[in-house]
Amino acid sequence: MSAPALVVGVDVLSETLREVDEVADHVRRLLEHAPGTAVVATHLSRCGPVPHLTVSVALPGADPEAVWRGGVAAVRQRWPRAAVCCGPRSTGPSSTSGGGSVLAAAQGVAAHVGRTSGRLVQFPGSLGLTGTVPLARVVAQTAVDRVEVLGAPCPDDVLLRTREHVRPTWRGGELVLVVEHAAGGVLVPFESPTPTPCCADH
Repeated sequence: MSAPALVVGVDVLSETLREVDEVADHVRRLLEHAPGTAVVATHLSRCGPVPHLTVSVALPGADPEAVWRGGVAAVRQRWPRAAVCCGPRSTGPSSTSGGGSVLAAAQGVAAHVGRTSGRLVQFPGSLGLTGTVPLARVVAQTAVDRVEVLGAPCPDDVLLRTREHVRPTWRGGELVLVVEHAAGGVLVPFESPTPTPCCADH
């Protein structure tokens, strides 16, 4: 039985989905030196006076000491006021008064480990979800447990236009992708890659 993946939480007080996606991609590249594929998620935090978004990255097969000495140090170099949790260790501000919050980062790690909440940016099989694919492939070939279609039901052989932006969420331990009908008789992920400002901050 393999050891549980090391989960690293990072809070740099990201305010929008676009901003946190950029942070998540940067953090992943700084940390991802382990043998397995990283699982990257974002989380809504209400720590501090303003709700914001944090990042968690699960690293299968990672050496915690190596991640702490290399990856976490690189994250702190990129964002000096970042709060980072890595296994039993943490670094950064304890509150959001001057930067990220260790508490917010730790809550993101807990949500990731428990699969209680979070929006997945990278997950097993996600790299194959490009262009237009059969909807059935999403559950058959990725970590997504279930697809939820908004509006009218549709046949199983319908196509999903991914728009290169597939962001399922954890709900009670299940990874669920919400999709909606679009022009041309296809489905698209409910979360748009170009959200309007009112929808981009949560």
